[in-house]
Amino acid sequence: MATLFNDERNISVRIELIDNESTDIIKKRSDNMNWIPFNLLMNVGDDKIIFHHEVSPSLCVRELKYLIGKLWEVLQVKKRKDFIEDPFKFISKEYLFEVIIYETREDDLIYFDWWFNMGSLTNGHISGYSKGYRFVVTLESLELFTSCLEDEFHAFLQKYY
Repeated sequence: MATLFNDERNISVRIELIDNESTDIIKKRSDNMNWIPFNLLMNVGDDKIIFHHEVSPSLCVRELKYLIGKLWEVLQVKKRKDFIEDPFKFISKEYLFEVIIYETREDDLIYFDWWFNMGSLTNGHISGYSKGYRFVVTLESLELFTSCLEDEFHAFLQKYY
């Protein structure tokens, strides 16, 4: 499971790609039309954000490829000691969550904003706003998270492609 920790290790975000009845992959279709279900758990102190099978969260193959590729790009920029000029913003196709990554002006740290659509998170019981957190991540944590997510993604695709 891919797990991202903040620099103080009191915030974690865990994403697990899961193969279940909601998996919708047909090799002949475009990556934009093939869907992979996932579980997501964010722990922030006593607060827990949970996306799991009851709300059927899925990401399409195309957006997973994009997200993983962009995370590697962010890491490469920071490792070269360059600054991230423009924030990287990822919004899932189904607007389940939004991630914004931007510069801290520290060599080995990066800001993450992680926002959750409350309608998606609560299966429509609460709507009209998003809930989110801003935290700082080390490059080491981001690299481990990205590598694990990529490995899990490739292993998942090998079953279908």
